[in-house]
Amino acid sequence: MAAAWYPNSVINNQLKKKQEQFPRTTYVKDLKKTLVKEWGLQDDSVNLIVFSKDGKPIFLKRGPLTPTEIQETMKLISSNL
Repeated sequence: MAAAWYPNSVINNQLKKKQEQFPRTTYVKDLKKTLVKEWGLQDDSVNLIVFSKDGKPIFLKRGPLTPTEIQETMKLISSNL
């Protein structure tokens, strides 16, 4: 959350709505920019990390996904459920 320019209260409200809409999704609040620093993620941007069942990252995308990348990512997620 420290990586975004939005106030934390706005982010929290949006995450709450998204969590209700997508209850099987896990949203992580990076309050100290740990992932930004350690994984080279982008500030003020979309960063998507997909984890396997055993908790290992299997996909990382810095920045918005293209329609093709969305389809490929959905296939990756489905094959790892």
